[in-house]
Amino acid sequence: MAVKTAPKVLIFGYIGEKNAGDDLILLATLNSLRAEGARVTVLSSNPPLTEKVFKVKAVPSRKLLPVLRELLNCDILVCGGGGIFQDKTSVSSVLYYSLLVLAARSLSKEIRLLHQGIGPLTTGIGRFLTRAVFNSAGNISVRDIESKNTLRAIGVKARKLPVAGDAVQTLRAFSKRKRGKAKTVVFALRAAPESGNYLDAVAAVSDNLRRAGVSCKFVPFQLPQDRLPGLERGLYSDFKMVVKAIASADVVAGARYHSLILADMHGIPFIGLNYDAKIKNFCGQKKAPLLEPAKKDFKERLESCIMKALKKQRRK
Repeated sequence: MAVKTAPKVLIFGYIGEKNAGDDLILLATLNSLRAEGARVTVLSSNPPLTEKVFKVKAVPSRKLLPVLRELLNCDILVCGGGGIFQDKTSVSSVLYYSLLVLAARSLSKEIRLLHQGIGPLTTGIGRFLTRAVFNSAGNISVRDIESKNTLRAIGVKARKLPVAGDAVQTLRAFSKRKRGKAKTVVFALRAAPESGNYLDAVAAVSDNLRRAGVSCKFVPFQLPQDRLPGLERGLYSDFKMVVKAIASADVVAGARYHSLILADMHGIPFIGLNYDAKIKNFCGQKKAPLLEPAKKDFKERLESCIMKALKKQRRK
């Protein structure tokens, strides 16, 4: 009787960019595939870093010949999640990932697109490519109902589009909650030019909290993008340190989507700072406060929400 060999899997996504959220997605994807006994290779913009951190074979995602070689050799092409099928920042992203999937399809490879966040898709080419990609995949799931609705609206015909949540939610909380004597608020921020001087407002709130005896930490999810002027205290540089920092919090205020997911996983109250639909969707799903950084009363509302959350915890 022939011995069944372990499948060769090629993973793609926003990998190697020192983004804690996407690193956690990769970790969740690797855990799932390793449980299947798969032999895994990852397409990464920084293969040495990915190999060092995740103990997995990695090849450069932007070099044509290595990518083609891995496509030819793999049995399954997998994207474990994230919001890569969007054209908000640039159509080049959705173009690259779509061509990768369609090339795999032409080679008769199995395609899994799991825990996907879809959109925004503002261009005709973005909608066309995303429709073609998801109509070619054999195994699809999305992270929220809005992503499902977007795929249906652009003409994806899959009979089932299960809403599976974000891939990070499949991880166990691998950092135990350690609460210090002082109450701690963790801020996970990002630059947002459209939100005016919201960073100044956050800095002012943190100063007020410190005067009230509350410890404040600013935790970047991606460097150097989240190294924000005036908010450089308590920086962390990898996803393990990010998880540890979130787990130490009593309240999390986040403009980074995965800061809210990690807070929820650890049973920590959180406040969403709305910069993207995924923040709004998650806060709506969890019935958590959602603040608009561009509004004039943002500072007052942020401080009020944090103090209310801290007071509730004292009563428990």
